[in-house]
Amino acid sequence: MTESSYPVTATDPELAGRIRESVQGALPSSIADLSSLVRIPSVSWDSFDPAEVVRSSDAVRALVESTGLFDSVTTSRAPIEGDVLGHPAVLAVRKARNGRPTVLLYAHHDVQPQGHAELWETAPFEPTVRGDRLYGRGASDDKAGVMTHVAALRAVQDVLGDDLQVGVVVFIEGRRSSVRAPSRTSSPSIGRSSPPISSSWRTRTTRRRPFQASPSVFAGT
Repeated sequence: MTESSYPVTATDPELAGRIRESVQGALPSSIADLSSLVRIPSVSWDSFDPAEVVRSSDAVRALVESTGLFDSVTTSRAPIEGDVLGHPAVLAVRKARNGRPTVLLYAHHDVQPQGHAELWETAPFEPTVRGDRLYGRGASDDKAGVMTHVAALRAVQDVLGDDLQVGVVVFIEGRRSSVRAPSRTSSPSIGRSSPPISSSWRTRTTRRRPFQASPSVFAGT
């Protein structure tokens, strides 16, 4: 299902196999959820509608809550200048048990502007499958990152239920893609496509000069 340049040997191969099967079995619904996120034009730049970023955070919060793993899932906005609040972030917390460590998972749900419409072969906020790829703004960077975590955590919950001992914190930022200024020469091909969505996961990310990438459970950007 996944291929990595840094393989990790499972301490419990049987358990790892069950989790892998759960992820694979839920792949169609994971892709559907990713497609729903891509349809939200959550551009975090000041000149775009901030309501769409709020809508995106609400959708992400619902997805994280759907895993059934967390003690709390909240949406919050931090002050960035005076009384001005930043875009909403999603924070989910599950406390560790019996002295086990806590894992932090990060992603962001906002996206870059779509750029020049004539450079797109399909509508940027209408996810489109071509071959074994899903195309759309944010389909890779970074809504696939969000779904990587959600899909993996759903599988953990499916297999382990309430027996998970490690703590888990998920932080999904809402303003990561507003840091850089726009480039007039930028192409929507940068970061527009998700990794392959077939059962074989050898990935080539679409950029001006394609390179080989190794996805995580569901995607990599």
